[in-house]
Amino acid sequence: MIRQGLGPSDAYAGALVHADGLTSLQYREKESSETQEVPAEATAPKFLRLDRRGNNFTLFVADADRHFWPPNLPQAAHR
Repeated sequence: MIRQGLGPSDAYAGALVHADGLTSLQYREKESSETQEVPAEATAPKFLRLDRRGNNFTLFVADADRHFWPPNLPQAAHR
């Protein structure tokens, strides 16, 4: 998770795997706004990587057979 600050309603972006395997990029664009969710195509991945480039966040996922995240790893979610 990457947060703008420590307040409970601060802007953030985070990678999340739910108990049912749903994997998503969740974010709040500005303070006190609603949390948004972009679901990944993969379910219950073994590895997550959250990249930040300026104000853009990208979630990469990999199964157990992919130990590294090469640049051509399919993008799961982007905001």
